[in-house]
Amino acid sequence: TAIMPEDDRRNYSKDYLLAQMHVLLGGRAAEEVSIGEITTGASNDLQRVTSLARRMVGTFGMSEAIGPLNFGEDERQPFLGYSLSQGRTYSEATAARIDAEVRHIVDRAYEETRTLIEENQEKLQALAHELLNNEVVEGSRVLEIAGKAEREEELATSPVQSGD
Repeated sequence: TAIMPEDDRRNYSKDYLLAQMHVLLGGRAAEEVSIGEITTGASNDLQRVTSLARRMVGTFGMSEAIGPLNFGEDERQPFLGYSLSQGRTYSEATAARIDAEVRHIVDRAYEETRTLIEENQEKLQALAHELLNNEVVEGSRVLEIAGKAEREEELATSPVQSGD
């Protein structure tokens, strides 16, 4: 799954990161909803979403259950010149809490993604048809298929009423 950056951001909100997780989980959820089966196709997306959730919990302090803490998550590998003693600086119990929170965040994001796909099954089928006909679908066309373009046009042309 390729995600085009909106701008040159350096700081991301929790909502933005959760939205990125929804995008990454979309393919797997669509498989499950559409064909009732999952494949290996989303393995890289699952790796990326798990890594993102782990950073949200262990690096960015974006977990209500764990709190605003940084556990010095370090993905450097011992064979690259770093000794095993430079690894984790927290207890097994804390590691288990972090793992449980990562699992909770990913599970919740997956369920939200699955619900969105179930509620928009017709639009998903239209998008799949478009992808079969065209190898690449631009964002504006995706918005059109999703019915967002009409809604944005409607909002842009509707008169603004005062509260008087």
